[in-house]
Amino acid sequence: MVISMTGFGRSRITSASFSVNVEIKTVNHRFSEVNVRMPRHLLKVEDKIKKKVNEHLRRGRAEVYIMIEGEGAVTRKIQIDWKLLEEYYLFIKEAREKFSLEGKVSLQDLLTWNEFLHIEENDTGNEELESLVLQAAEEAVLLCKQMRAREGEELRKDLLTSLELLDTNIDELKEYAPQVVSAYKERLLKRM
Repeated sequence: MVISMTGFGRSRITSASFSVNVEIKTVNHRFSEVNVRMPRHLLKVEDKIKKKVNEHLRRGRAEVYIMIEGEGAVTRKIQIDWKLLEEYYLFIKEAREKFSLEGKVSLQDLLTWNEFLHIEENDTGNEELESLVLQAAEEAVLLCKQMRAREGEELRKDLLTSLELLDTNIDELKEYAPQVVSAYKERLLKRM
């Protein structure tokens, strides 16, 4: 069986809390290489996803894209560097006094620099989400595998058609072979 190296598979699985989209695109590559792009809080399942892909696709480069929609996958918390923010506040206040600038230090003045604020994401360890991701990855890789098999069958048919055409052309050329030899001999004799 001929299997193509290029393929695509997409799966979308939805639960009450989440919607998981997985897309897999494969291209020709000498070895097996799997690259996964997904939210950072799912990095702990990356190896499981790679194993699933490698179970079904032996060769080629596979790009796996995972998108998550829904709440509860991570908890977010704002972290503020109060000491740095205070130093910045005092700097602005002192600069206004030193250069006789009008106005007061506003909240907007303080929030113009992103160095003070940091949003920290914590993984909630949601097993339902991990299960959905693995299930969607399995479906997507199976669809990709089916596409590669269909394309491989089309390639096989195309190659067989080309071989039949070549056989026909060879048979036609065999008929002309004696004439070509005699014509070439005549031209050589004329030159001599």
